[in-house]
Amino acid sequence: MKKILLPTDFSKNSKRAMDFAASLFSKEDCLFYVLHAHQAITSKETGESGVEQKLEKLISELNGMENRNHRFETVLVQEIPLNAINVSIIDKDVDFMVMGTKGTTALAKIFMGSTAVSVLRHINNCPIIVVPENYDERPIKEIVFVNNFKHLFRMEELNPLKYLIKIRKAMLIIVRFSTSEALKDQQKLNRELLKNNLAEVPHQFKTVPLETSVSSSIKKLLEQHKGVGIVALLKSKHSFLEKLLWEPVIRNVAFTTRVPLLVLPNFE
Repeated sequence: MKKILLPTDFSKNSKRAMDFAASLFSKEDCLFYVLHAHQAITSKETGESGVEQKLEKLISELNGMENRNHRFETVLVQEIPLNAINVSIIDKDVDFMVMGTKGTTALAKIFMGSTAVSVLRHINNCPIIVVPENYDERPIKEIVFVNNFKHLFRMEELNPLKYLIKIRKAMLIIVRFSTSEALKDQQKLNRELLKNNLAEVPHQFKTVPLETSVSSSIKKLLEQHKGVGIVALLKSKHSFLEKLLWEPVIRNVAFTTRVPLLVLPNFE
């Protein structure tokens, strides 16, 4: 049984992220933890009992989907959202976290703009699926994995990606956005090892000319390939990637495209 964390601030966007998660894992046995984190509350309307009622109503709506494979449990924590998320991932042994990019409360303030990059950096032990506010409800026929082959992948880093490919029966497209620079020997070796590690799932390698930025290149690719339902990226610790790829991609792709973004943890 997979354990999925669903942070909520009761906004429409967080509900859409939950709907996406329920659809993504529709045929899988899953236990969903619906997490709401709050700090000190004083008003009667937003007091803890009021929040509990909102959570109960939300769980009732989710159970109304009538998927026998899915169970939902509430997690109510008086803590800042980032700490609550980190603790929940560890305590509940979470396999995936699925959340929206915008909302109306403290959770929204974290997952907007450059602050979102900071939060994603702090969650190091769980794959995160970020669902855009207006994501396209499209069949997930293909998953794009953006890669420059500078990282030597461990099996556990690829397992979440392979799992999603299998349950969705999707094709994995490993995309390298290329300038005129040729692959170095280590990149060629990493590419070959990656190919071997992905042998059990359908995949293909694709080299695409780099546009003005990686994010604009991804957007153009998505426009050309309507079957792409998820874009995957590795969370990189390398300063070069952080400057030239990591922050621009997260900022421009996660918050302006209509395709969910999968951020894979880096166990380096």
